[in-house]
Amino acid sequence: MNIKSFRIIAMLFVMVVALGIVSATDDVSIDDGSEIDLETTIVADEDVSEDTTTSEYNVTNSTTDREVITEKVSEGGNTINFASGNYYDFSVKVGNYTTLNGNGAVIYGNGSTVFNIANTVGVTINGFTIVVDDDSNTSADGISGNFVYNAHIYDNTICNGSDGINIYRAWSNVTISGNTIYNMNRDGISLANPNATAGTNIDNWVGAEITDNVIYNTSFAIFIGGTYKGVISDNKIYNSTYAMQFAGKPNASSGVLKVNITSNNIHNVSVGIDMNHPDVVSLNLDLNIINATDYSINTNEYFNKDASKGSIIVTNNYLNGTVSDTFIDNIDKYENNYGPNAY
Repeated sequence: MNIKSFRIIAMLFVMVVALGIVSATDDVSIDDGSEIDLETTIVADEDVSEDTTTSEYNVTNSTTDREVITEKVSEGGNTINFASGNYYDFSVKVGNYTTLNGNGAVIYGNGSTVFNIANTVGVTINGFTIVVDDDSNTSADGISGNFVYNAHIYDNTICNGSDGINIYRAWSNVTISGNTIYNMNRDGISLANPNATAGTNIDNWVGAEITDNVIYNTSFAIFIGGTYKGVISDNKIYNSTYAMQFAGKPNASSGVLKVNITSNNIHNVSVGIDMNHPDVVSLNLDLNIINATDYSINTNEYFNKDASKGSIIVTNNYLNGTVSDTFIDNIDKYENNYGPNAY
């Protein structure tokens, strides 16, 4: 599928379905009618190579004309190098194939999402401190958007908002690494992709990597909704209600999960991993440290392992917090786990 076809499909879909932010705090039992054919949402590497970065723009200081910055960020195809300093009252739509190098710039929001990356291909955002809203407006995100493909978000600090990074409705090939995210009313990182019903083959889908992030003082440090394929590793999470939650989207009984959760350090949370996913094809938990006051691993009535090919492997984890009986009953391999609630 070429870029024109992708854009046409995205535009038609937007006309049919009213867009809404998907987050951990939404009612997962409600079907919002947003299911899409997974194949139409994938942008392969060869599809994105026809557009490349064409120009570079240096923001000389924080008083540079805001209209000029907005134009360069929004038009696409640019690398924008920010000067260090404070940028106030900031909210901008990011264009395709845009690289934003923060270089330590501190961005203060204005009550709206600071960087809107909806309907984009090839966006990179790094090196910013993003203060979403000094007035603690809980409806604004740091970086947010739907229909996001081939995105790389790394080495940012994001604080004081609703969600730190919120990518929803459809996405593919997303890397979120090395960020520090704190003081979020809802989610530190949220990826929700309601694009596949139980049993859908996701082997050819390019998934996500969520690695090396520090997340604290959130309701849900990492929320995964609907279909997810990828890695969640080497994150440090603390002082949050849920370290990770996996749930069905757009309703509680849809979505496919294929994930490696490795080497995460989780402390001072109520629930370590809230595993409510309805179609677990593959789940590998290895080398995680989970210190939770209630559950280290919890499930609800929607949790289900694929009867024909699902596998759950739990090895080398420290578990301090109850492990639900339902989860235990579905484990295929359990080795070398330790701690007060290992069995």
